[in-house]
Amino acid sequence: MDVEKRIERLESKVRHLEQELELLRGAVPDMQSKQPDHVENVGLLLTMSDSKTAGQTTSLPHKPIEKPKRDTDWEHLLARVWLPRIFIVVLLLGVLWGFMAAVSAGIITEPIRCALGIVAAVAMYILGLGQMRSGRVGLGQVLLGGANVILVLSLFAAHMLYGLIPSTAAFLLYVLSIGIGVWTATRYRSQTLIITMMLSGYLVPFLVVSASPNPWGFAGYETILSIILLLISVAFQFRIAASLAVGMLHVPLFFAYVSGYFDDSRYVFMLAVMVQHAVFFLVSLWLTYRQRFVQSRTLFAGFVLMAMWLFVIYAHNSSMVYPAILAAWSILYTFTAIWVHSPKRSAVAYIAIATLGWLLWLLHIVQADYAAAAVIAEGAIAFVMGVYVRSRLQQIMGAMILLFGAVGLMQDPIMAVLSPESLSWIVLLTIIPLLYQFIRKRQEPRGLLPFVQGLMWAEALLILYFITQLTETVMMTYTYDLRHLVLSGVWIVYAITVIIIGVTFNKRRVRLAGLLFLFLTLFKIIFVDMPGVSVAVRAVLFIGLGAAGIVVSRLLYRQKSDPAS
Repeated sequence: MDVEKRIERLESKVRHLEQELELLRGAVPDMQSKQPDHVENVGLLLTMSDSKTAGQTTSLPHKPIEKPKRDTDWEHLLARVWLPRIFIVVLLLGVLWGFMAAVSAGIITEPIRCALGIVAAVAMYILGLGQMRSGRVGLGQVLLGGANVILVLSLFAAHMLYGLIPSTAAFLLYVLSIGIGVWTATRYRSQTLIITMMLSGYLVPFLVVSASPNPWGFAGYETILSIILLLISVAFQFRIAASLAVGMLHVPLFFAYVSGYFDDSRYVFMLAVMVQHAVFFLVSLWLTYRQRFVQSRTLFAGFVLMAMWLFVIYAHNSSMVYPAILAAWSILYTFTAIWVHSPKRSAVAYIAIATLGWLLWLLHIVQADYAAAAVIAEGAIAFVMGVYVRSRLQQIMGAMILLFGAVGLMQDPIMAVLSPESLSWIVLLTIIPLLYQFIRKRQEPRGLLPFVQGLMWAEALLILYFITQLTETVMMTYTYDLRHLVLSGVWIVYAITVIIIGVTFNKRRVRLAGLLFLFLTLFKIIFVDMPGVSVAVRAVLFIGLGAAGIVVSRLLYRQKSDPAS
C-alpha cells in the first residue's frame, strides 16, 4: 500500500510539473527542446527524494508569469495605418490635377471624363478586394472607400454638371453604389467602410436634380437608410457606426427643414425622426432582454434630438400634439423601465429617458405658477428612483432637476402670502428633510453621505429666505423703519427657535446653526438696518437682540452643564 501511495504522489507531482512547463513554454521558447529531459530528471530526483523522506511531499512555488510589455510598433502604425490613408489623398489630388489639365487642353470630353472616373472606381475596388484578401486591411479599406467616393463623384458629374443621366437613373445608380459599398463592408466586417457609406448615402438626395422635391421621398429615403445602417451596425457590434447612424439622420433633415421647401410638410420630418427612434428603441429593448450591451447614451441622445424636433415643430402651436406625443413616449419608457428592471437587466437608460420626458411634459402642461412645485416633486421622485435602482446617472438627473426647480423658485418673488409661489416653497421645504431622512435610513448612495448634512443646512437657509419673503410681503405697505424692525425681529425669533429645537432634541449641529443665525442677525442689523433706520428703532433692535443673546447663552450654559446632554 505504501508503494502505491508513493506512486500516486509521484504521478500527481509529475502532472503538476507538466502544467508548470506548459506555462513556461509560452514565456521561454528556448526551453521547448529541453522539456522531456527536464521532466525525466525532475522525476528521478523526486523518486530519490520520496524514497528518503517516506511520505513527505514537496511542492514547487508557483510564480506568476509576467507578460513582457510591448513597445509601440511605429513602423506598423505609420506604414500600414496612416501611410495608405494619407497618400491615397495625395494620389487623388494628383489624378484630379492631371484630369483638370487634360480637360483644359481639350483632350478629354465630358462623357469620357465620367467614363474614366467609373473605370478608376472599378479598378480601385478590385485592387481593394485583393488587398483585403491578402490581409492588408488598412490599405484595402482605403482603396474600397476611395472607390466609392470616386464613383459617386463621377455619377454626380454625369448627372448634375453635364446632364448625361436623368434624375431617376442617377438616383438608382447612387443607391446601387451605396449598396455595393455596404455589402463589401459587411463582408469584411469593416466599421470604417460602413461609416464611409453612411456619409455618402446621406448626401444622395442632395446630388439629384428635382424640379419639385418630394418630402415623403426625401424623408423616406433618409429614414430607411439610417435604419438599415443602424441594424447592420448593431448586428456587427459597430458602436461608433450605430451612434452615427442615429445622429447623422438629423443633419440632412435639418438642412432640408431650414431650406424652406417643405414648410407645408414639416410633420414628415417629425415622423421620420420618430420612426427611427422607435426602431432603435425596439432594438435596445431586444438587446436588453438578451442581456447584451445597450448603447444607453445613444438611446438617450436620440430621445433628446427627437424631443427637440417635437418642440420646434409643435410646441408653439395651440394644439395638444406636443404634450400628447411627449406623454405617450414617457408612458412607454416608464412601463418599459418597470418591466425590464431586474438584478440581471439594467433599466437605467429607460428610467433616465422617462424622467426627462415627464420633465418636459410638466414644463409644458403645468401652469407657469405651479411649474416649480411640479419640477421639484419630479426631481425628488427621480432621485429616489435612482437610489432604488442604484443608478448614479439617475441620481444626478434627479438632483439636477430638483436644483433646477429650486433655482427657478428663488428667482420668482412671492407677491402674496396665499399664492402658488408659497405653495411651491412649502413643497420644497417639505421634500428636503424627507430626502435627508431617506438617505440616512438607507445609508446610500455612499458617495453622497458626506454631503447629507448639507441638505439640512440648505433647509435652514431656505426657511430663512422663505420667511424673509413672507415678512416683506406682509409689511410691504408699512414704513421703512417698521419693515426693518419686524424683519429683524422675525430673524431673532427664527434663530431662537432653531436653538430651542437643538436643545430639546439634544442636536449639537442644530444649536450651532441657531447661534450662526443669531450672529447673522447681528450683522444684518449693523450693516443693513443701522444706516437707514431711526435712533429709536436702533435702540429697540439692539435691546431685543442683546436680550435674546443673553437668554440663549443662559439656555446653552444650562444645556452644557447638564450631564444628560
